[in-house]
Amino acid sequence: MARVGGVLLVALVLLTFSEICYGGNVNAERIADLLQRQARSADGVVRLDDESLRRFANPSPEPRPYSLVIFFDASQLRDNAELRLEELRREYGLAASAHAKGSTGGSGKLFFCELEFKQAQASFAAFGVSTLPHIKHLPPGGGGLKEADEMEQSDFHRTAEGMISFVEGKSNMKIGPVERPPSVSTKQLLVLAGGLLVTAPFVIKRILAKDTVLHDSKFWCLGAVLVYFFSVSGGMHNIIRRMPFVMPDRNNPGKLLFFYQGSGMQLGAEGFVVGSLYSVVGLLLAFVTHFLHEIRSKAAQRFIMLLVMAIGFTAVRKVITLDNWKTGYWIHGFWPNSWRSSFICYSQAFCAINMSFISQERDSEAKVFLLFTVHTLLVLQFFPFSLPLIWKEAFSCWQSEVTRLFYQLVGQLSPDACLEEGIRFHHIVGNQGWEE
Repeated sequence: MARVGGVLLVALVLLTFSEICYGGNVNAERIADLLQRQARSADGVVRLDDESLRRFANPSPEPRPYSLVIFFDASQLRDNAELRLEELRREYGLAASAHAKGSTGGSGKLFFCELEFKQAQASFAAFGVSTLPHIKHLPPGGGGLKEADEMEQSDFHRTAEGMISFVEGKSNMKIGPVERPPSVSTKQLLVLAGGLLVTAPFVIKRILAKDTVLHDSKFWCLGAVLVYFFSVSGGMHNIIRRMPFVMPDRNNPGKLLFFYQGSGMQLGAEGFVVGSLYSVVGLLLAFVTHFLHEIRSKAAQRFIMLLVMAIGFTAVRKVITLDNWKTGYWIHGFWPNSWRSSFICYSQAFCAINMSFISQERDSEAKVFLLFTVHTLLVLQFFPFSLPLIWKEAFSCWQSEVTRLFYQLVGQLSPDACLEEGIRFHHIVGNQGWEE
C-alpha cells in the first residue's frame, strides 16, 4: 500500500506540473499571437472573429493574464450619421496606437481589439450587445464574457483621450499620449512653400498695380452671397455635426432621403434647398433695390415687381411648409387689437366706394357681374393673411351691404333672370369658407 500511495503521489505531482507548464505555454502562445496581430495592424487594433475571440478570451486551462478592450462595429451602419461609427473607430485607433507606442510596462498586458458584426454575430450575442456604439473592457482572470465592463457614452465623449481615461481606470495602467496626425504633411508643406516662393514676385507686382481679385467688387459681391447662403442654410450645423448630404431610408434601403423629418437635425441636401430659396429672395430684393429703377417702362417695372413678390412669397412659404413638416408647428400672422377697428373701417370704405361705382352702371347684368368681381377682389385681398376674426367681421359687414344692393339691382330684371342671378349670387357668397 505504501508503494501504491507513493506512485499516486508522484503521478499527481507530475500531472500538476504538466498542467502548469501547459497552461503557461498556452498563455505565452496567446500573448505572442496577440502581439503579432497588433504589430501587423496599422493602428494597433487586433481584429477578432468568433473563433479567435473564444481562443483569446477563454479562461481555461489558466486564467487570462491580460485584459481586452473590445470595440463593437458594424459595417452596414457606418453610413448612419447619428451613430458616427466611423469617427469613433478612428478615435479608437488613435487610442490603440498611443498604447502600442507609449505605454509603460503594458506590453502583453492590454490589447485593443475590435469585433465586426458580420464576422462575430455569436460574440455579439455572448456579450449581450444589441446597440451601437459599444465598447467593453474584459479584465484579466477567469471571468466570463458577461463580466466585461461596459463603457458608457458619457465616459469617453467620443474622443481618444476619453477612451484612454476609461481604460486606465479599469486596468490601472498608464497609456501614452495621443499622437494625432497633422492636417498637412511635411511634403505638402514643402510643396506649398516652393509655390509661394515662385509666385511671390508676380503676386506682389499685381498687388502694387491694384489688379487682383481682391480689388474687384464682383468678387466681394459673390463672397457676400456665399456668406449669406452659408448662414441661412445651416452650413455650420452640418460641418460641426458632419451631417451627410443624403441618407438611405431605413424602411426602404434602396431609397435616399433628402429631408429628415424631426427637429434638431437636417441633411446637407435640406440645407442646400433652404439656402437656395432664401438666396433667391435676397438676390431678387437686391435686384429690385439696385437695378429695377433703371428700367424706363413703368409697366415693365410693375410687372417685375409683382413677379418678384410672387416668387418671394412662394419661396418663403416653401420654407415655412418645410418647417411645419419637420416640427409640427405652423407660423400664423396676427395684427394688434388696436388695428382691428381701423382694418374693418377700411374694408367697409372699400366696399362703399366700389358700390358707388356699381350703382352708376345702367346695365343691370353688368351690375351683377361687377358685384361678383368686387366680391372676388375683396376675398383675394384678405387671402394672404391668417386673420380669421377680422375676416369674419369685415366679410359680414360687406355681405350685408352687398346683399341689400343686390336685391335693389336684380329688381330691375325679369322674374326668370332675377331667380337665376339670385341663385348664382347666394351660391357664391354663401359658400365662402373662412376656415383658414
